[in-house]
Amino acid sequence: MSCCRTLASDPQVAGGLSAVYVVDQGSNTVDWRPGFAEMRRTLGRVLRYLRQPNLGGAGGFTRGVFEAVRNETAGPPRRRSALALPTLSSRETWARLYEEP
Repeated sequence: MSCCRTLASDPQVAGGLSAVYVVDQGSNTVDWRPGFAEMRRTLGRVLRYLRQPNLGGAGGFTRGVFEAVRNETAGPPRRRSALALPTLSSRETWARLYEEP
């Protein structure tokens, strides 16, 4: 959740996102934690919060990639989307996701 809060705290970064996928598959879900409601309000429709049974780390990661590809690449061109990766800061995430080839 800290990565999502970081993304939401920077208006320039948050304004450039089309989606942030959070795949929650634990028994200690993040939707009840302090700050989640505020983060959800800040990110608004950009936040895609998904719950699923615990399928291990690879299962959660795969679901995030699947949803992002399925939902963010269909139809007319849109802004690139981002997966919230806890190992990257928002500025690193922004730089890596928005690099032009």
